[in-house]
Amino acid sequence: MPYIYGLSEVGGTSVIYLANVPFDQLGFKVDLPKTPMPELTLQVIEKVPAVTIGVALAMSGIAWWRGRTDHRAQDTGGGRMENKE
Repeated sequence: MPYIYGLSEVGGTSVIYLANVPFDQLGFKVDLPKTPMPELTLQVIEKVPAVTIGVALAMSGIAWWRGRTDHRAQDTGGGRMENKE
């Protein structure tokens, strides 16, 4: 049965192949999805801004908390224990 490789693999490609031999024997991957790659990468890329903002907020909160505890320790005369040799 004739088959055109590249017509629908990963949403279609800019190059199509025709052959009398099965494409798996020629070294082509025949188990590729039909979904276009931009649709698959969009699912990941659209989450990047939210994750970036979340990480930035978490890091800012940690920095604020550490600064707050350092400042309170200095006011009470305490402080973090340091190795003094």
